[in-house]
Amino acid sequence: MITISAEQPCHHASVRQLTASAFEASEFGHHGEAEMIEALRGNSERVISLVALRDHRVIGHAIAAPVVVRSGESETRGLAIGPMAVMPSFQRQGVGSQLVLAIIERAEASGESFLAVAGHPEFYTRFGFRPSLDFGVQHCFEGMPDDVFFLQSLQKTFPDHFADGRLVYSSVFGRQDRFA
Repeated sequence: MITISAEQPCHHASVRQLTASAFEASEFGHHGEAEMIEALRGNSERVISLVALRDHRVIGHAIAAPVVVRSGESETRGLAIGPMAVMPSFQRQGVGSQLVLAIIERAEASGESFLAVAGHPEFYTRFGFRPSLDFGVQHCFEGMPDDVFFLQSLQKTFPDHFADGRLVYSSVFGRQDRFA
């Protein structure tokens, strides 16, 4: 049986190893995602970091860290999911889905306005995520396609559309000077 729980300090080494091996085995390769997670953990009180455990062993991990949508003079706060990793031998068995659903539940319960994610459309749209462009929001990473960024409204106060919205991640994710 797989259980989802809050990540504890005793999980950190396993999460680091899992993240590196999962990304190395992926089509994207490993590009510092494990180090990114370490930097995000202490970056904000609003971080949600979850592990998937089977027989007390970490087989999956997902983190959601603060992001904002800037539109004109206003900012709307939310969380962005990622990096997320599942041990290759447990992929395509629902572990990632359980992690995403748990993050959605916790983010909504804590009053977050929205969730953002960059990833595969066929995966994230199953959970109610819509293309960020549907909301009038573009990401700020130079050279990345717009069609991999998604948002999900968690509160009724989240606008249906932003005028010239910009999705801004933590600086841990790198330069965001697409519109500079």
